[in-house]
Amino acid sequence: MSTLTQDLDYIKDLAERGETAPLVGGRFALWWGVLTAAMLGLHWMALTGRTPFPIDAIGAFWIGYAIIGGIGTALLATLVKDPAGVSSVNNRLANMVWSTIGVPIGLYTFGVFLGVAFGAAPLAAFDSILGVAFACYTIAFYAVGRFSRDRVMLGFAVICAAATVISGLLIGQSVLYLAAAGFVLATAGVSGLYQMARAPRTTV
Repeated sequence: MSTLTQDLDYIKDLAERGETAPLVGGRFALWWGVLTAAMLGLHWMALTGRTPFPIDAIGAFWIGYAIIGGIGTALLATLVKDPAGVSSVNNRLANMVWSTIGVPIGLYTFGVFLGVAFGAAPLAAFDSILGVAFACYTIAFYAVGRFSRDRVMLGFAVICAAATVISGLLIGQSVLYLAAAGFVLATAGVSGLYQMARAPRTTV
C-alpha cells in the first residue's frame, strides 16, 4: 500500500509541476505582437493620410500581413528548437487555447468582410474586429494564467479586458488603431518577452 501511495504522490507531483512549468511560446507571441502592432500602426497612418497610398488599399496590406505572419510562424517553428518543457500540461493547454481563439477571430473577420463587400454592413464594421480580438485575448490570457498559476499572465488578461472596452468606445475613430497597436505591444509583445526570459535554456 505504501508503494502505491508513493506512486500516486509521484504522479500528482509531476502533474503539479507540469501546471507550473514556464510557458515557452514567447517567440510566437513576440513575433505576432510586433507584426500586428506594426500593421495597426500602418492602418492608422493610412486613415490619417500619412501614407502615399489611400485607405482603400489597406486591405491588400492586411492580406500580406496574414501571409507574412504565417510564414514567420512556420520558420520560427522549424528553425528554432523547442525549449525544455514544451510538452508540459500548461504549455499544451496554452498552445491549444491560442490556436483556438484564432478561429472565432478569423470567422468574425470573414463575416465582416462579406457584409461590407455586399453592402450589408458599413465600412466602420471593420473597427469592431479589434474589440472581438481583444475579448478573445482576454479569455486566452485568463485561461493560461489561471491554469499555469501565473499572475503576470492574468495581468495581461486585465489589460486586454480594458482594451476591449476602449475598442468599443473608439469605433469610428482613427485613433482606435493607434490605441490598439499600443495594447497589442503591451500584451502580446511584452508577454512574449516575459515568456522568453523565463523559458528553460535547454532544448528538446
